[in-house]
Amino acid sequence: MKITIKHQRLRQLVLVAAATIGVQGFAAAAPVTIDFQMKSTSSSSFTTDVVIKNNTTSAISSWNLTFKLGTTVKSFYSSTMTGSDPYTFTNVSSNGSIAVGATKSFGFTGNGTFDSSKLANCTINGQACTILVSGVPVGGSSSSAASSVAASSVAASSVAASSRASSSVAASSRASSSVAASSSSSSSTTGTTYNVTNGSTLTTALGKVVAGDTIIMASGTYSGAFVITRSGAKNKPITLQGPSGAVMTSSGYGLRLTGASYWKLTGFTVNGASKGIVLDTSHHVLIDGVTVKNIEAEAIHFRTSSHDNVLTNSTITNTGTGDARYGEAVYVGTAESNWKSIMGSDSTPDLAKNTCISKNNIGPNITAEGIDVKEGSSYTYVFGNTFDLAGVSGANSGDSGMDMKGQYIYVFGNTVKNTKPTYLAEVLDNNGAVKATKIVPDAFQSHFIDNLANAPSGTNIWVWGNTADLKSAGKPSGYAAGMMFRTDGKGSNNYCSTPGTNSVASGDSGSDLSAVSCSTAVANIVTTCPAVLTQ
Repeated sequence: MKITIKHQRLRQLVLVAAATIGVQGFAAAAPVTIDFQMKSTSSSSFTTDVVIKNNTTSAISSWNLTFKLGTTVKSFYSSTMTGSDPYTFTNVSSNGSIAVGATKSFGFTGNGTFDSSKLANCTINGQACTILVSGVPVGGSSSSAASSVAASSVAASSVAASSRASSSVAASSRASSSVAASSSSSSSTTGTTYNVTNGSTLTTALGKVVAGDTIIMASGTYSGAFVITRSGAKNKPITLQGPSGAVMTSSGYGLRLTGASYWKLTGFTVNGASKGIVLDTSHHVLIDGVTVKNIEAEAIHFRTSSHDNVLTNSTITNTGTGDARYGEAVYVGTAESNWKSIMGSDSTPDLAKNTCISKNNIGPNITAEGIDVKEGSSYTYVFGNTFDLAGVSGANSGDSGMDMKGQYIYVFGNTVKNTKPTYLAEVLDNNGAVKATKIVPDAFQSHFIDNLANAPSGTNIWVWGNTADLKSAGKPSGYAAGMMFRTDGKGSNNYCSTPGTNSVASGDSGSDLSAVSCSTAVANIVTTCPAVLTQ
């Protein structure tokens, strides 16, 4: 039903909220939130990103964050550290400034197991902050006022969660009875639904949603810079959905998630943007049935150690329209040469992990690789996809359906075709010079990057049960045949004979590795995304 709030009642709620959550130095706004987002855990240690979100009304120029952890810190990155439980972390030059509503992150590795119940006494620049774990508030905030305010707080966000049941107050005590005049919202026991019709109302809804909410886009064009910074929760993701006729377009990123986890993105189209959909430090995101096309650089990028994400049933065409060298359809992680600009340090790898890419249509007119898995990334599952290599440019060594430089990559049951067909008369290096000539694009390639002790590269790559028709049989005289799986002879790669032999068309080549039997662990992988990736 329609959400309405009487003006007098709303005014009272806002005044109560302001009195309750006012924090000295932050203009009586909601407190800063500190979100612990696990990258890896074991019985002896854990590694976490810590995402700082500025919910206040003033920009933060630099920060000192203090909290009690309940265990010892082994190492840290993108910050400096002093103290010993409580610890104080201080920004480095790349992440000190946090605009209103924006996020910045750092991380650390701790001893033992992570216990959220021991997190306490959180302050930033001496003021109270709210502690989250994967977007969910925990009880360890430094004051009862702070702990009652979720990351999605707005206006009267200190109203208890039980107020969602009241038909007169929005699920998160929103200050407006609707997103805008041209949109509407309704509440239910599972969350609030926002119906949006244009870029303005979509932007407003993205700034209001909380765990369990849904945004439904009507058909039409949505112009703007769409950024998601709010998170859902396990079993209560936030959904953004629309028909294929709901089209996002932008001069920047089509859609960016930054520090935003537990989302479902379904059905809509991104048509025209510098980059399509980019995930930064965002986890448990399902991208299902979207269309991304006519993109200047890469279409979909899982970046800055994002993990446990799924891309499925989607279509990607026409990338690299601005620069063919960077026209990947799907990009996992960050190249070593860009770690400093993206991760803040030359020695800090992008540890993108647990990425599942399944049952997508990739191509034609993907100017670089259909999928590029970078050094530092791990556990990437690629199955049931169809690659069309027509339009591959060869620029920046973009000469295959998929390029692999990470570790623990499983590639099975894919179909690679070359419908145009594409023959590369020259392949250019990063400086535009001719690097090689006269080749047919390969289906899959792997490469090993030397001297990356903190980010193993090009190892434990398994390729089996794929089919390729690279059109080598019809190639012009003097061209080298395309391969199903070409390696650089380094790393630990495997061209499996079981549980399914790779098949290539006449004239194409199999692999420059001898086929071996897949390990038991590999043979037991089924054609579904691992359970850890599910919502």
